[in-house]
Amino acid sequence: MDYTKLPTFETAQDYLSFQNQLNARMFEDGFHLLNQTECIPVLASSVILDKAATTDLIHSSKVIIGALQKVAKEYLKSTDLQNYVKIDPLELHLLTSTEQPYGFGVTRLDSFLTDDGYKFVEINTDYPDGLTLFTQFVKTFDAFMEPYDSAYLKSDVNNLELLYSNLITLYQKNGGTHHNPTIACVGPLDRLWATEYNAHVEFLRSKGHKVFHVEPTELVFEDGELRYQNHKIDIVRRLCETRYFTKQPEACRAIFEAYKQKTAVFMNSFHDRLLGVKGLFAVLTNSRYAHLFTSEEKEVIKRTIPVTKVVSTIDLHPDEITNICQNKDNYVLKPSDLSEGEKIFVGCETDQHIWDEALSSALDQSDGRWIIQELIRIPKRESLIVENGELKTESLYFDVCLHFFMDKNGDIATGTPFSRSSRSMILNVTKGGGANEVKLTYS
Repeated sequence: MDYTKLPTFETAQDYLSFQNQLNARMFEDGFHLLNQTECIPVLASSVILDKAATTDLIHSSKVIIGALQKVAKEYLKSTDLQNYVKIDPLELHLLTSTEQPYGFGVTRLDSFLTDDGYKFVEINTDYPDGLTLFTQFVKTFDAFMEPYDSAYLKSDVNNLELLYSNLITLYQKNGGTHHNPTIACVGPLDRLWATEYNAHVEFLRSKGHKVFHVEPTELVFEDGELRYQNHKIDIVRRLCETRYFTKQPEACRAIFEAYKQKTAVFMNSFHDRLLGVKGLFAVLTNSRYAHLFTSEEKEVIKRTIPVTKVVSTIDLHPDEITNICQNKDNYVLKPSDLSEGEKIFVGCETDQHIWDEALSSALDQSDGRWIIQELIRIPKRESLIVENGELKTESLYFDVCLHFFMDKNGDIATGTPFSRSSRSMILNVTKGGGANEVKLTYS
């Protein structure tokens, strides 16, 4: 694996010129949105994975996704699992009282490459955002790399086309019959990623669909149909996390009713989101639930999933709690059902008194809403940055985020992955992570 492939620039000005031209080709000022989070700029470097690493990473990813799908299915009928890993009561009621729709939507599996392989640390099946802008970034980056590297490997997979195929397949497999179904892209209109949302809407419109970008309060459920003004909505494309809806149940009544009665197809569905509850990783590594998995799944879990436990006096013995307090550098404390790097405490980057308070607070809640995870010692790689007009290389932490979609046969299709780089081990773009390409080698 080549972590350090960089184009050659003679001066900082050359690099800045490259960067400015790259930005100028993005949708509107899309990636300039990232400046609002004070992130490191988009980096002119790619993570290269060789054929063996590509094959193994993709295979193991699909095994883990399958194992989590199995856990999620079991969760809906097991009070034991529901008591072990807690989710919002309204969400639980919605999922257990509604038949699960066919198929699945966009899935992103976040991994850290290590000296002896890789570890999966999270999965996002709720709303893996940024696909539209990242797809445009890859297209533009590929075009701009040609003058700098004649042997540059272009991406031949388009995540947006895979997403669209996934969307239409879900619609058809769940009973949809219209040739050009009407789509509602539902979510807040004033979030940081507004440009991503607008670009996403325009992409779907380019496919010939009538598409509306709306907030939940603009939808009504009447006469057995989900409607926006005088338009029947056939597909709901969620543009935000489930908690946005469950926090305002009355405002989202039409959404929930349409989901329960299956009068519109949802992507991603609320059932999809269950796979992304971080507490399910604790199920994977808990020997009490080993009977749920095949021998192959057990092997891949042991090799690729960091030891994860629910923060509770049931799952953690007193000696373990003491060890976690005294050896914080070996652990990460995370909320089970938040995203975008919210409230994550990396032990080695957290002061002892803050760590102790966070762990104590999680234990006091003791409701299965927090997890403690083994810290993965992730490598750094050389990346280009400009500081004070000087071109420099700096060693930054990085990850590899693989996108997966459902193909027309209901199988898992592999999309284009991306990487994030940061000085911190919290790599989320909203926390300052810079975006990079990942190149997979298939032959």
